[in-house]
Amino acid sequence: MRSLTEKGERKIDSFGSLAKFTDDREQKYQQLETAHLSKGQKLKRLKELSKIYALYAPIQATYKESQSLKGLAKMKYDREHKDKLKRVILHDLEHGKQGKSRKSDGK
Repeated sequence: MRSLTEKGERKIDSFGSLAKFTDDREQKYQQLETAHLSKGQKLKRLKELSKIYALYAPIQATYKESQSLKGLAKMKYDREHKDKLKRVILHDLEHGKQGKSRKSDGK
């Protein structure tokens, strides 16, 4: 059997050393596969969140505009955009937030 080396680090000169080399490579492969699958799941989740945000962003903009207005202008704006504003309120109720305490939304 011809002697093989891995980047000059390990000499494979017997079936025993070949078996050890194969076992080591299999372990590293399993670790990489686990990391890859984990990253794939994270990527899938981020894509889902991105789609959700794309739907939510216009609603959030409507809410912020409503909060910036006062008096009759606010009442008129709220009436014109009541469907979007209801979604903000429903979202808050579903996630345990209080309707008027959205001051931290300046993200």
